[in-house]
Amino acid sequence: MEVYGEDPDRGATQRRIIEATREHGEWRGEMVNFAADGREVILDSRTRLVRDAAGKPVALCGISTEITERKRNERTLRAMAHVLDSAPSSITVHDAEGKFLYANERTLQMHGYRREEFLALGLRDVDAPASAALIAERMKLIAERGEASF
Repeated sequence: MEVYGEDPDRGATQRRIIEATREHGEWRGEMVNFAADGREVILDSRTRLVRDAAGKPVALCGISTEITERKRNERTLRAMAHVLDSAPSSITVHDAEGKFLYANERTLQMHGYRREEFLALGLRDVDAPASAALIAERMKLIAERGEASF
């Protein structure tokens, strides 16, 4: 069972949510509550005023989705990206078709791209055309092992 112990330093308070919903007709944001065992529960919450036929507010409707695990994963990914971006070697991650999903700062410097530009590319776009057979060989190895380093 969850209890509504708010953390105003890390998310909206119930009072602020009600005030914003009354003022704007709706509200969306994150709030932090705590379970009875003290465990932090992060919620993506949405509220909206319910009006009668004359347009008069008669109720407030709200729905929340627990995003605690997603937020934890996002923090972990940011920390990992920081470590990878600090590496002196070029590091990339790509999907099975060779489209880049991640490139560290060293890779971007080596190739002279901004991150958004580079992530729109794939292996075949940055390797020399003569490397087509090597790329196919790498992709086969990755498919077999699930990963590979080159």
